[in-house]
Amino acid sequence: MSERLSVVLGPDGGPVLERLLVDPGGRVGVPDVTCRAVWDAVAGAVRERVLEYAARELTRPEPRLTAGAWARAFRDGDRGAYEDAAWGLQERVSLLTLAAVLTGESADAREAPGACPHLDAAIDGLVSFAEAGTWCWAPHERFAAERGDLVPDPDEPYLDLGAAEVASLFAWADHALGPHLDRRMPGLRRRLRREVEWRVLLPFERRRDWRWIGADGGANNWNPWIHGAVLAAALLLCTDDARRARLVRLVVQGLDHYVATLPDDGGIDEGIAYWWAGACRLLEILDLLAGVGGSALDARQIPLLGELLRYPQRMHFGADWYVNVGDAPARLTADQPWQVPFRWGRRLVLQLRLA
Repeated sequence: MSERLSVVLGPDGGPVLERLLVDPGGRVGVPDVTCRAVWDAVAGAVRERVLEYAARELTRPEPRLTAGAWARAFRDGDRGAYEDAAWGLQERVSLLTLAAVLTGESADAREAPGACPHLDAAIDGLVSFAEAGTWCWAPHERFAAERGDLVPDPDEPYLDLGAAEVASLFAWADHALGPHLDRRMPGLRRRLRREVEWRVLLPFERRRDWRWIGADGGANNWNPWIHGAVLAAALLLCTDDARRARLVRLVVQGLDHYVATLPDDGGIDEGIAYWWAGACRLLEILDLLAGVGGSALDARQIPLLGELLRYPQRMHFGADWYVNVGDAPARLTADQPWQVPFRWGRRLVLQLRLA
């Protein structure tokens, strides 16, 4: 596959890209909590369901990230003991962040607990992640493993899927709740930026030999998964215009390695479950780039993407059964981000009609 996404940046792209990406927060497709005209217009059924789930979540204790759970990946092979807690905490913060945005609740820093329960619980979860020794998932942390350590070194962060997930969570939570975080927990947003800077952005910039980049031709779903998180952090947390442009350029160049592995028929040799983790994330990234950069950053016209979009349909037997490839399961749950292929399919149909 010879198609390249980085051609949209041009041969130089530096100053032009920097101008395109100035103040991108208003073009990412998600308004912040102060835009009540948008958030108050969310369908009542959707709002009720989110707030019902959030109310239920508030009755549960926050998941804890413990050293003992981390070590189980090496002691008895149970990686889920830690990862389930990390996923649980991430899902909790995501849900409560959305609930806090929908309700618009807020309170001054000195106001008593209970004034904004969703916001306060979301803040607690963000701080729990900020104080964790690592965001990496235990089986991925090669730096510590090479030393024979069971305790990861926070001064040598490993950039994996787990770190990417938290960086993305911080970026979108900061963007959506920003003004209310400033009011309720002054200093938190500075802390969030510092943690993402040290754990994700600097490692991404300083090391260009991460295996998941796939410069050797071995790119897989890790590539768009991590690049998507770096892109969100660059757009929403980076305040230096020139650096933001450099990070975005590195993201697009890195994605080229993933695109280069895809055959002309859009097949994913990792299987249908990994289509959602890799190819679907690529489609989301391209939507985000086009949103913030307009036509100058719109790489959604390359023919391969139409074939890539057809993969789930081509692998589908019926009901929840799919062709089983690699280590992907033959059955998938319905809770996939179907809005992405729906949005892309509608765009492609419109393009065909206009052609």
